[in-house]
Amino acid sequence: MVLDGGLGTIRSVYLAIQNNTPCVFLEGSGRVADVIAHVLEQRNDKHKNMNDIIKDELKKFFNDESLQPDEIDELKDKIQKVVAKSDLLTVFKAKENDQRELGILHALTKALKDEKSEKAKDKLLKLAIDWNRVDLAEENIFTKESQWKSNELEWAMTLALVGNKPKFVRLLLENGVILKNFLKDDNTLCELYQRLPKCFFLEKLGRKKPADGCRLNSASISKRLQSWYKRVSVSPLKRSSPSKHFDCKDISLPIVAKEVRCLLGKFTKPIYPSPPKDGEHTVNIDPEPKVKENVEEREEEAKRKAAWEKEARRDAGRDLFLWAVLQNNKGLADIAWGQCRDCISAALAASKILKKMSEKANNADKTQEMLELARHYENHAIGVFSECYNNNEERAQKLLVRVSRLWGETTCLRLALEADDKNFVAHSGVQALLTQIWWGKLSDENCLWKVGICMVIFPLIYIGFLDFREMSEIDEGEKTEEEERISHSTEMSEIDNEGKKTEGEERISHSIVQSDESPYWKALEALYCSPQVKFFGNIVSYFAFLILFAYVLMIDFQSTPSVVEILLYIWLFTLVCEEIRQLFYDPDNFGFREKAKVYIKEVWNILDVLSILGFCLGLAFRLTTKLFYPGKIILCIDFVVFCLRLMAVFTISRTLGPKIIIVKKMMMDIFFFMFLLSIWVMAYGVAKQGILIENDNRLDWIVRGAIYEPYLVIFGSFPENIDNAGFDINSCSMNGTDPLKPKCPVLNENQMPVFPEWITIIMLCVYLLFANILLLNLLIAVFNYTFEEVHENTDRIWKFQRYQLIKEYYSRPAPPPPFIILSHFYLFTNWVWDMMKNKNPQLFTSYLYTSRSENNDFSKTLVHNFYIRDKMCSEVHCIV
Repeated sequence: MVLDGGLGTIRSVYLAIQNNTPCVFLEGSGRVADVIAHVLEQRNDKHKNMNDIIKDELKKFFNDESLQPDEIDELKDKIQKVVAKSDLLTVFKAKENDQRELGILHALTKALKDEKSEKAKDKLLKLAIDWNRVDLAEENIFTKESQWKSNELEWAMTLALVGNKPKFVRLLLENGVILKNFLKDDNTLCELYQRLPKCFFLEKLGRKKPADGCRLNSASISKRLQSWYKRVSVSPLKRSSPSKHFDCKDISLPIVAKEVRCLLGKFTKPIYPSPPKDGEHTVNIDPEPKVKENVEEREEEAKRKAAWEKEARRDAGRDLFLWAVLQNNKGLADIAWGQCRDCISAALAASKILKKMSEKANNADKTQEMLELARHYENHAIGVFSECYNNNEERAQKLLVRVSRLWGETTCLRLALEADDKNFVAHSGVQALLTQIWWGKLSDENCLWKVGICMVIFPLIYIGFLDFREMSEIDEGEKTEEEERISHSTEMSEIDNEGKKTEGEERISHSIVQSDESPYWKALEALYCSPQVKFFGNIVSYFAFLILFAYVLMIDFQSTPSVVEILLYIWLFTLVCEEIRQLFYDPDNFGFREKAKVYIKEVWNILDVLSILGFCLGLAFRLTTKLFYPGKIILCIDFVVFCLRLMAVFTISRTLGPKIIIVKKMMMDIFFFMFLLSIWVMAYGVAKQGILIENDNRLDWIVRGAIYEPYLVIFGSFPENIDNAGFDINSCSMNGTDPLKPKCPVLNENQMPVFPEWITIIMLCVYLLFANILLLNLLIAVFNYTFEEVHENTDRIWKFQRYQLIKEYYSRPAPPPPFIILSHFYLFTNWVWDMMKNKNPQLFTSYLYTSRSENNDFSKTLVHNFYIRDKMCSEVHCIV
């Protein structure tokens, strides 16, 4: 690059041109730069001689220098030869300082453009990537005449990804790079994780120790990188480690999969399988095959299944999208998201990952960026699902519960719920699916009063009193976990069979389905196994329990428990058994500790635990002679807790459900208000008590005078002991010996209080001013603000929380308490029977959610019931 320059510069430029080195001249910088620039500008003028032009320019810019004639001839000759190779010369004006880089780049481009070798093209592309000039690459590299193969651009794709050049990544994908071929080798993806920029995920990996057997094939990666760098004649990029004791070479796909699973949740499975350990076989051999003639068919089916699972687990778009999301890179993530095969699940998974990382990030700005990107992909998921739902409602709903093998074998609905994506769950399509699940096999067109009547008089269902959905839905307990993961070819054959099977099926009220199981029994099961019917049955049962509880407390609470009271205890025992079942219900294999944390986070579960513990404590006191009455008091207080638990039944109501959410928010406001109020109550109460009463050592009367009476003043109970007008010596005890009377204040010789009543009255006025007027109005204002703030989102929040109630009653046994004990007894006896038959029986806690009769795995059952069964499923898959 030439700025100004003397006579020696001309010789340097001449030598550079002879070596085909491009030169850039900054016009306006003076002397040599201006000479060359002006000569280039006038060289096409036919009316002027080239020698004269050069001579004039030399005199113009070198007039103060003594040039000999032979020197002028030499310079003219060199300048002519330089100008002759104008393709290596680039001129731009000095005032265009912002275009210097562009000028240099164009000069290098012109120099490399004429070279026909592949190495020159690679250098030019490398130059464009380093300078991030997509326009240059479009104009001079990726032209209509150029043809690039995918493997020829893989090195450029790596540089663009690692260098965070989203525009180049998109350009390369549009001009020959096949993402599937680019990431077909695990080492390529490992290399990308090796060269992650400094981010939260890399720091998280830096705190982990590498697992044995999970180290990268670093030699293979280094060898390939060196060949690429040698090809483009550049040195490899330096990588920085997040910590002094961490080497990026320790990053491997199993380690990444482990950390991603922690971010997604333990309900998912690792997205990248771990390598088999020494001596571990990947093929299970049945020691006692029963049907030898089907061995070949089984092996062939197993091969198809393994091939499909391998193909399903690896998706180049998913891998690149995950890599971009983990570094919180929106530009690259948007490009990769368009390449994903299952973009709804991908967007929801990204939302979950980003929100989880934002909780642990230390940088407030990074946290905000992650949350914004999470909302961005939640909106993407809503947009794609809306398109699908507008196209075909039924198939769009099935997409919500289709297991995505690419994202830990979970569903879109589960990802949205775990990511707390309330906007997605509030979508009309998701709510329609939840409503369908809520009704079970009953038609959602039935009136509630019809359902209530049939719950009592069930034979009415056989005369068409209730409408059912298709009764040919697959039996919910027949499909095992292994069958959930069947190969694609097997799925398609089963879809064909299901398509033939469902043809001509109608409502049970109009036809009887031919099956081994009685249609009458199936109709009865469809009625009482509906989550809504279970919910109504449990409401009636809970009201009956409260009535029985109230009857025992007010009418039949004897020293010796009566039959009715014993029935109450049995009823409570069934409730305890159900709570234990819910606590140990762990289909995701979280473990007891994690499951207990999830259980205790629910407010209603906390009330259940408190009510049961209170009942047990009151029962223990009640069965003793000395603590009989305190036991009854505890049970009476516990009755209040049981009544508060009744509010949970209103969460399903569209009208009352949002109001309960507002009540929860306002309870938090009251907590902080009571903290402020307690300061004023204590301040006024202690001061008043100290002025009026001298040395009263009775704790109950101290609390009454210092806390209770000032608190009642807020609600209009005016104190009579703060002035002398209403003083009555008979209403108090002189020495505080009477436990039923307060201690009298200090009296004078006239038996009248000596305290200055003007101080106590002023204190009361100030207290009422702040407590009654200021704090209470502040509480009303806070309530109003909370109501307005929450009311706008209550419908969305209610739709999100509605799922938890549906999930609870979907997996709940059909009989309500106290008859639910029959279901628990059935589970227990089946477990005992299996334990007697098997040498290695499973734990009963595991049996609680593996028993087919309970159908506990909600997500898998939804997939089972709503899975795409027609041949057009591939079209919907393409849409998503």
